[in-house]
Amino acid sequence: MKPGTIAVYFATSDVAAAHKELSGKGVKVNEVKDELFGPGSGVKWFNLEDPDGNQVLLYRRKSVSTFLQLIERPKSLFMKMSYYFKLCCMAME
Repeated sequence: MKPGTIAVYFATSDVAAAHKELSGKGVKVNEVKDELFGPGSGVKWFNLEDPDGNQVLLYRRKSVSTFLQLIERPKSLFMKMSYYFKLCCMAME
């Protein structure tokens, strides 16, 4: 697999604290943003790159029931599949 082709998601209960801790240790992190899973999701997140250029995302964990509600929102099949994949990844944590 080529470096820079992977995205890894990590859940945290406090995105702001994780952002502050990593940036305090000299890690180059991007700003905290809203709506990781689309409009209305309210999921705060930020990302960074590892030394190989892979994307690492840290996001605020929400309950599974909240994500099940979000799956019903997208209009396109692609968006539904994308949300479902993210939900499955979160369920395996």
